Amino acid sequence: MIRKTLLVLITLASVVSCDNDLDIIADWKDIPVVYGILNAQDSVHYVKLNKAF
Repeated sequence: MIRKTLLVLITLASVVSCDNDLDIIADWKDIPVVYGILNAQDSVHYVKLNKAF
């Protein structure tokens, strides 16, 4: 019984606390995204650069 009540409360809290506002016509910002794998024992390092909007 306590488990069901806790599950219902968590579900209600997550539904109420969600914010789904999306501003489609907002000004865009250029955001760089960098992924890298660095290994001190290797002579080759991999870096990936992406652009997010």
